[in-house]
Amino acid sequence: MPRDPIGMMEVNSNDQLLFEELFRRHYTLLTAKAYEICRQWQMAEDAVQEFFADAWTKKSWQAVTTSFAAYAVKAVQYKTISLLRKSARGLLWSFQGKWW
Repeated sequence: MPRDPIGMMEVNSNDQLLFEELFRRHYTLLTAKAYEICRQWQMAEDAVQEFFADAWTKKSWQAVTTSFAAYAVKAVQYKTISLLRKSARGLLWSFQGKWW
């Protein structure tokens, strides 16, 4: 059985193939949905990538009993909003100091 990059857990090759198929099938839709929220392609791609990384690490995608697309869209929406908040906080910190 192949190992994950860190080598800490066994990876079922069927799970890996299924997950890769979910990624290929839903990446474009999810990126478009994230872009609708943030209007920045890089942030939209980051949100989708973080969603898939978290889903793989936590194995949350295996617990989905309804539509994976619906689950993924909602999760990516939350992830995108979270990234926007972090970005806004960074802007606030960069403007601290003299305002004139």
